[in-house]
This record gives sequence, structure tokens and C-alpha cells, in this order.
Amino acid sequence: MRLVRLTPEIAGQRLARSVVDAAGKVLLTAGAELTSRYIERLAARGVTDIYLVDDLSEEIVPDEAIQTETRAEAQRLVAELLAGAERGDRSGPLLAALSGVVSEITDSLWRQQGLAVELGELRRGSAYTFTHSIQVGIGAVLLGHARGLKRGQLLDLGLGALLQDIGTVRYADLIRQPRPLTPEEFALLQQHAEEGYHYLKDKAGVSLLAAHVAYQHHERLDGSGYPRGLYGDDIHTFARIAAVVDVYDALVADRPFKAGMPRQEAMGILMGMAGDKLDSALVRCFSEQIAVFAVGSPVLLSSGEVAVVVAQGPAGPGRPIVRILTDPGQRLIPPQDVDLGAEASGRTVRQVLADYPSGVRNQLAGGR
Repeated sequence: MRLVRLTPEIAGQRLARSVVDAAGKVLLTAGAELTSRYIERLAARGVTDIYLVDDLSEEIVPDEAIQTETRAEAQRLVAELLAGAERGDRSGPLLAALSGVVSEITDSLWRQQGLAVELGELRRGSAYTFTHSIQVGIGAVLLGHARGLKRGQLLDLGLGALLQDIGTVRYADLIRQPRPLTPEEFALLQQHAEEGYHYLKDKAGVSLLAAHVAYQHHERLDGSGYPRGLYGDDIHTFARIAAVVDVYDALVADRPFKAGMPRQEAMGILMGMAGDKLDSALVRCFSEQIAVFAVGSPVLLSSGEVAVVVAQGPAGPGRPIVRILTDPGQRLIPPQDVDLGAEASGRTVRQVLADYPSGVRNQLAGGR
């Protein structure tokens, strides 16, 4: 199967993996032919990427690090907690349930140790705040585990990261603005860190360490962050971890006022922030844990060849195993699997493609 952007051009092709929404509800089942009407409806539900049946990559089946049901339950609970925070409710039972989900996430990632995880798995048409919370929670546990935190610490870290934006409930209108915020609006939104900390500490009853993730995840090593402008070691390790994942996911996510950037570009920006803004060791470790190129993605190599990502390579997330499908002139050739981290030619991934180039698709159609 291959992973493509949802566009009108894919009408007539068949779905390789069922499309589900954030709550785990199936929107379209695997095997369905994608009509223009289906494409319009999926786009209206916020779906941006789907898997298509593809003879050239038929046996390529990406694994999700976290089960859809676990993600859906986490998102449901975070949404209910945010709604409760807006009303000023206490949230004991919900927090207990969410702690159980964090435990499941921790166990799932424990089984994935040594493998690059696709943190940016398909976003399923939900509000940015909810999806972002889940991604940051999972990524923080992943990074914390890689840095040797113990299980109890991971549970505190994961819960704090999932709820780090709970203070934004008063600023929902600002978050939904289809434009960048004005300086005055941004200054107002910055209050969410301190408000979230006090809610989690005083009303929700979570641990002080978990609450500090909400308090400090926007602090930066050089003192340029908020709300207190902390420097260096004054920022708790949990908050440093959450900050790395928070910045990365904010860069790759589609927002009301901008499209998300490719993962490799986001990772480059993250690397550029290491040392000054973000903890260098954590950024480096994160880059080693996250799959920059999603399995099933069509890619253009530096040689001009078109390929599809088969698996994460042993040389690291930036050097995947790919199936080369064309020569440098983009004429179809017998498929060849190549580990980009092990070959002498030095080929690299130049660009992730929305789909095979039109010339390649025309050749495939002509060969049927």
C-alpha cells in the first residue's frame, strides 16, 4: 500500500486501509473505490492522507505504534477533561481513566524499543488541540523512555504532557483563528501555561511533576520562553522533554492558518533550536526515535529516481529502506529494495511526494 494526500486526482483508486476518525469510527472501509463524493466527504471530515492499493508496494503494511482504540480513548478523555476544566469541574474519575491509557501507551512503546516510531501517524480529522495533545503525550513517553526514565516517571510525564494545554480552554477562539495571532493575542494566550498548572495542581489533583509539564513546556533554555522566562537547569527535565515534542508536532501539524511542513524540514528546524532554545541531548535522542519518512510514502531520491519507503533503516530514521521504482528519468524499472544507509552511492531522500508523479502513474495505467 502507498500513502498519498487526499486529492481529487485519486478518484477511481481503491482504499487499502480503512479510514477511521478520532473516535475510532470507520468512515470508509478498506477495498472501497474512491469516488469524487467519498473524497469530498473525507476531506470535509478533516482527513488529509490515506493508503491506496498499489501493486508495487502491496506487501508494505505500516504498523501503528499505538493502537487506534488507545488513541481514540485518550482523545475522548482529554476532550472531556478540557470541557470539565472550562466548567471548573474536578476530574478524579477521568484522570484515573486517562492514567490507565498512559499506562497502555507506555507498555506499547516499551515493546517498540529499538525501533523508530512514526509519531506523525495519520491525523484523523479532529480539533488541533486534541490531536496535538495525544501526539505530545505519546512523543514525551517515547523520548522519556529513550532517556532512561523509570515507569513511574513515565506515567507522570505522559499524563502531564497529555494535559499540558488544558489551560487553553479559555482561549479556544484564539486557537481557532485562521491567521497568525497579533502580539496582544499571543500575550493573552501565553497565560494558558500558568492557568493549566494551577488547575492541574489545585483542582485535578495530579502530581506536582505532571502539573509542572503544563507550567514549563513553553520555557526555553536561553530564557526566551514563558511564563517565567526560566533559564537552563531551572527548567524541569519533564518540561524539557515535552518542549521538544511540542515544537516538533506544532511544526508538522496542519493549523487553521497554515499547512504542516514535511517531517524532515521540521526536524531540521528542531536541530537548529538545539542548544539555545531546546536541550541538545533531547533533540538528538528524539531525532533517533522518530521516523522521518512514513512507511508507504512515495519519495523522490537525490538521484532523480522515484521510490516508496519500505521500512525504517538500521542507519537511522533519516536513511530508510526504499523500493526504487524508476530510473533517474522516471521510467519504470523492476522494483529494487535498497537500504539508503548502507549503499555506497550516497543516495538520499530529496522530497516526500504527495503521490507518484503523473508520468509514473500514466506508465502504471498503461501497463494494466
